Amino acid sequence: MLRLKYTALCAASNRGQTRRTRLFRQMFCLMLLVFGCLPLARAASVVDASQPPLERDEAVSLEQEVKSTLERNGINPRLAGRFHAPESHFDSDCHGEPCWVDADGRPVSRRILLKTNIPAWACLWQNLAFEIDILPHWSFELPVYWSPYDYGKRTLKFRTFSIIPKFRYWTSADNDGFFLDIHGGFAYYNIALAGGKRYQDHDGNTPALGGGIGAGYRFRLPDPRWKIEVAVGAGVYALDYDVFDNVRNGLVIDRRKRTFWGIDNFAVSLSYEFYVRPRCKQKKGGAL
Repeated sequence: MLRLKYTALCAASNRGQTRRTRLFRQMFCLMLLVFGCLPLARAASVVDASQPPLERDEAVSLEQEVKSTLERNGINPRLAGRFHAPESHFDSDCHGEPCWVDADGRPVSRRILLKTNIPAWACLWQNLAFEIDILPHWSFELPVYWSPYDYGKRTLKFRTFSIIPKFRYWTSADNDGFFLDIHGGFAYYNIALAGGKRYQDHDGNTPALGGGIGAGYRFRLPDPRWKIEVAVGAGVYALDYDVFDNVRNGLVIDRRKRTFWGIDNFAVSLSYEFYVRPRCKQKKGGAL
């Protein structure tokens, strides 16, 4: 009777995994669709038909002011990325919103990046991250990892669905270069490393919960919209998981609770950025 009970529990767990797998597959397809629309997003960020265009003289004057300011500070306008303008350069309709210019000298209110962690793909962890600037020196990132795959056989796997939201502090006001972060995290997991046991979060619905700190550096590439980023983080997580025999429909043999601390994320990410145009008019004669 005990063996039949455990077998029924395992079958129910497998049915739950199937439902979650379908859900995660749909979510990941949606993320791929968003990532595939980057060229369209770039075009949309350059031309905004809903905004009245600046007069030609005003546009030329603004571009000259921006370029001269960058050059006075020893910055190549074509490679500047972004440059912070004081609030006084904008009228009250901006509500104090920070504003920069892009690599071509056009004003932008903030930058949005989509990125993917290259080493994670080697582990068959599909992943996509979204990052948005909040203020000079501050940004928010939301990476998502998902893997429903075995490594060639059922007894070797590292399945996961995890999200690690991060708030980042950048030492530079243009939100590039070196950064520190504070992050949270939760992860569902199903791990078997070719041994006699398989480990899965309890009942398939008890994710690891925790958080930590991290640091990294973002490098610019020749095309200012593309960047490479290296990041590493460490944290503390509460784990509650079941231990199974590592065979098909293996029985539950134990339940364990423990605290994990150590490296919780490592990334070498390729990112693409596009810009959000400001929804306010610039003051005539304003100076950077």
